[in-house]
Parts: sequence; C-alpha cells; structure tokens
Amino acid sequence: MRKEIEQIRHFYIHVPFCLSKCGYCSFYSKEPEAGEIDNYCRTLIKEIAYYRTNKKLALESIYFGGGTPSLLSKTQIESILNELTFDSACEVTIEANPGDVNPALADVWLQAGINRISIGLQSMQPEELRILGRRHGVEENYAAVNTLRESGFTNISFDLIYGLPQQSLADVKYSLEEYMKLSPEHLSTYCLSLADDCRLAYLKKQLPDDETESEMYYMIRQVLQQNGWQQYELSSFSRNNRHSVHNSAYWQSREYVGCGPSASGYISGIRYQNSANLNLWREQVLSGRFMPNNEEIDETLREKEYIILALRTTQGFKSADFKKEFKIDFREKYSEKLVKFQNLKLLELADGYIRLTPEGYFISNEVLSEFV
Repeated sequence: MRKEIEQIRHFYIHVPFCLSKCGYCSFYSKEPEAGEIDNYCRTLIKEIAYYRTNKKLALESIYFGGGTPSLLSKTQIESILNELTFDSACEVTIEANPGDVNPALADVWLQAGINRISIGLQSMQPEELRILGRRHGVEENYAAVNTLRESGFTNISFDLIYGLPQQSLADVKYSLEEYMKLSPEHLSTYCLSLADDCRLAYLKKQLPDDETESEMYYMIRQVLQQNGWQQYELSSFSRNNRHSVHNSAYWQSREYVGCGPSASGYISGIRYQNSANLNLWREQVLSGRFMPNNEEIDETLREKEYIILALRTTQGFKSADFKKEFKIDFREKYSEKLVKFQNLKLLELADGYIRLTPEGYFISNEVLSEFV
C-alpha cells in the first residue's frame, strides 16, 4: 500500500435526488420523499465529519454533483459547507438544473461560498430537450444564465449533448452559437450514449453513425477555437484558462474524498465506492463503515490509470515525469505502441510530452485501450 498522503485537496459530494429522471441518465438518483433530503443531509454531515477528522484536508475544490444538487435548500447547503474548511481560492462547484435557478437561490449559493456553477443546459433546441426528457425549456436556459450573471457569478460552465437521434450538424452548431452569445467560461461536451438500463435505450438504433458523430465533435472543436476557446481535455473547453480544477484533479490522478450514495473516492492508493442506494449508504455511514467496497491500486494498475487519464488531456504527460513516478522509461517500455500510433498520426512525442494528436481525440478509446 502507498503511504498516507499529507493532504487531500479535492472533495466530491453526490446529491442523489431528481424530480424526474432524464431519459439518457444511468447515474444513481431518485425522487425525494417527504423529509428524505433532510435525512440525507444529516447522514452526509456524519460522513464528511469522518473524513474531516481522520484525513488531512487542504481543499482546492469541492464539487456538488448529482442527481440535482440545485434542489438543496439554503439551510441544507449551508449545513453541508459549514462542515468543511476552505477559503475563497477554493473552487466550489454546484451542478444546477436551469429550471431551479432563481435570484434568491443564486444569492444563497454565493453567500455559502459557491463560486462556480455547472449548468445543465444540454441544448438550445426545444425538441432536443423534449427527447432528452429535460424538465426545462430553452427560455429557462437563457433566464437561468442571466440570473446567475446578475447575481455576480463569474465562472459558469455549460453542458452540451450531441449525437442525438436525427440530429444534424446544423442543429449542434445552432446550440453552440447560442451558447457563445451567453459567454460561459467553460463547456463540457458529451456524445449521447444510451446504456441498456436507461429509458431511451430503445433509441439506440436511431443515433447518428460514428462518422457523423465525429464530424459533430470536430465541428464543435473548430467553432470553439475560432471563438478563442482552449481545449484542455478531450471533452472540455474553457476561456481565459478557466479550467475545472476539480475535474483536472481526476485526470492528474490526484486523490480525493467522495461522499454520498454511489460516490467514489481515492485515498492513500485505495479506491472505494459507496453503495448506490440511499438506505444502504445511510446504514453504511451510521454503522461506521467508511471507504467501503475498496480496492488497493497497485503499481501496475496505477501506471495504467496514469497513462489513460493523462492522455485524456490535450497536454498529455511528460516522459520525464512518468519515469520519475514509476522508475520506468515510457518510450522504452511502450516503444512498440508508441511507434504504431505515431505512424498512424494518433500519438505524438513533442517537447518531452507524450500526447494524443487532434486526429486521435474522437477515437481515443481505440488508442487508450491498448495501454490497459
């Protein structure tokens, strides 16, 4: 086992409640019953207290994911954040449904210390929002962003889903251009993938083919670059270097706490997974079983994860850093794969960095799978 790290800098909180489940979603969530969110918060605070007491936290990012964290009330948000010590330099993100945003709630978030909003716009096309099963419309997208700006938020991330049934390149470009008018600081893009257990699974055969999805991906990339955006990860773009501190921690193989049902964490070389069931998670916390369902990440697995995660970033990783971390020369150990993908113009070695080429971005899984 790797030795205990001195400080943990990143903290994830899963809020498992949704008023309705989107048709493409396979994450754990449920409709809240009376009093259930309050009970969840009380249990969550106990879980947070364990990590605050037993681990050394020096937080650079806190992330409320879901589910729909914007369902939390003022009292609930404040009770959770009061359990954590952080300063104004810490990136504190909450995912929000556009229909939940109002001036009072935006003020609550600011006062509680939240300084970054990840808002699930997904599309600017009414029919696309209907297909996805979103509970908001296009007008609420505009209104939510305007409300957040008027409240003083200066770091807002949008989500964009592409690759929908019957969707054209023009449809994607329209949503993207409308996004640009609202000047977000960050954009996360997702190619629609339908798991067998999601409500829209029956539409799998109507999804665009790989070639069309690839064209959509590279069109998005081109439009953003033309508007002065930087791509720093395969599906993530930012303006003025407003990268997501929290998500970047994952790609850099940093350790982090995960709290809440279905949340995972990575501490001292051990990855753990909370139960994806609200009641079982509560039993786990109340009985003092923390870091459950855990797996020690040995050096072989850590090396593979390092490569796969780092190659998701457009910067890639330094071969010198890899050698320092694993006492192995990447170019020697993986010379055959490196030459193969260099010849295919999917990987490059430049300025001491090993990275995917843009031609390899959309088919990255084909490259990364060879390092597993």
